[in-house]
Amino acid sequence: MSKESTEDRKARIAEIATDIFIEKGYKSTSLQDIAQVAGITKAGIYHYFKTKEDILYHILSTYDINNIISFQKVRVEIQNPDLDPTSALKMIIRAYARLATNKRNIALLGLKERDQLTGEKRESYRKIQQGIFSRLKKDIAGIRNLKKSLDLNSIVFMIISMSAWFGYWLKEEGNLVLEEAIEQSIEIICHGVLE
Repeated sequence: MSKESTEDRKARIAEIATDIFIEKGYKSTSLQDIAQVAGITKAGIYHYFKTKEDILYHILSTYDINNIISFQKVRVEIQNPDLDPTSALKMIIRAYARLATNKRNIALLGLKERDQLTGEKRESYRKIQQGIFSRLKKDIAGIRNLKKSLDLNSIVFMIISMSAWFGYWLKEEGNLVLEEAIEQSIEIICHGVLE
């Protein structure tokens, strides 16, 4: 059996911490709780993370950065001059919603616990989120036929918030599956956004 790499072990600790943070809450979780489930000592965690806040920051920032990278493919596709405005907007909404729900547990953790970050980590994470907002805004601004009377920030916030909250309210045993909820949201947004 091969040994885990440092990055694999770090990712495994972060995954375990995510589950515990969601179950117990960030404040109620100790490094000892995480170490116990990970099967290492508390001192072993310090080899990978200096603090519990470092773990939370790693989880949230890694998730968002990976989503930014994944969204690049869609950004290239919507540059096609033959793509009609409605299709371009739908592609953006679908892609963003799927990314935001890709790992629901981390998206929920971000909604519930991101305010636990402090100092430089809070500022760094805020910049990552601002970067996502700015990129999405730029992509949407490039779509023809957007209603001039609508504020672009409002459109972007609607897409981001809709996508983020899917993981919170959309249940597997509910009336809608994720793809249906995304499609219904697309219809609502497009009907009110495009001329």
